[in-house]
Amino acid sequence: MNIKQICSQASATIERVDIELLLAKALNQPRVYLYTHPEQSLASTELELFNKLLRRREQGEPVVYILGETEFYSLKFYISPGVLIPRPETELLVELVLEKFKLQKLSVLELGTGSGVIAVTLAKNRPDWTITATDISETALEVARKNADFNGIHNINFIKSHWYENLDQTRVELIISNPPYIPEEDPHLRDLSFEPQLALVSGKEGMDDIRAIISGAKAYLKPDGWILLEHGYDQADQVQSCFLENHYTEVKTEKDLSGLSRMTIAKNG
Repeated sequence: MNIKQICSQASATIERVDIELLLAKALNQPRVYLYTHPEQSLASTELELFNKLLRRREQGEPVVYILGETEFYSLKFYISPGVLIPRPETELLVELVLEKFKLQKLSVLELGTGSGVIAVTLAKNRPDWTITATDISETALEVARKNADFNGIHNINFIKSHWYENLDQTRVELIISNPPYIPEEDPHLRDLSFEPQLALVSGKEGMDDIRAIISGAKAYLKPDGWILLEHGYDQADQVQSCFLENHYTEVKTEKDLSGLSRMTIAKNG
């Protein structure tokens, strides 16, 4: 079979884009190669590998885990089943930080770095910033360090810690986090079974970790420092209330490109 024939076989369950990504992986070529060499036949080893990758996708495994990599904010990142797959809406969090904080130097603490996409992207765009990134998972930290090395980043200090647990009392100017925020009985979790549940689920309302981060941040933020959190589209009111209960000011929720309330920022003051 040639490339054109295989690409035309996209089924009702597997999108054509996934077929193309898996085929490019099997050929060890960029996706554009499929369009420039449509008549090329696959070697038996290439076809065997493609079919193996395709079976994994048919069983529900996300294509990002199968490929082992993804793009985020125009940078390449390695991804494994031990970390969450980066979502497009998280790019908004990065965009908000870069737009609001244009200082030459800034001290930043990212809680729950996962694959490191947020910390690495910020470090790439603001090489003079000092960034600390934490995660409770050693597997996640290994992936994050690999991504920092791949992208030539040297201004991130990675620490194994459950939120603030293993941090010293050094205060920073900005705390950011995309924490777990899905309620434990949420039916959408069925569609996320391949991703680490520890990074997704946070108590009955999905607010346990957000509350812990907000209440604990006061001891780690400088006066007039800021904290920015990603959260569920229907959690803005709860998040704002939590900030106000902990005596933060200038609390503001931002919407994503779909018009959903996904990020809330507040000032330590």
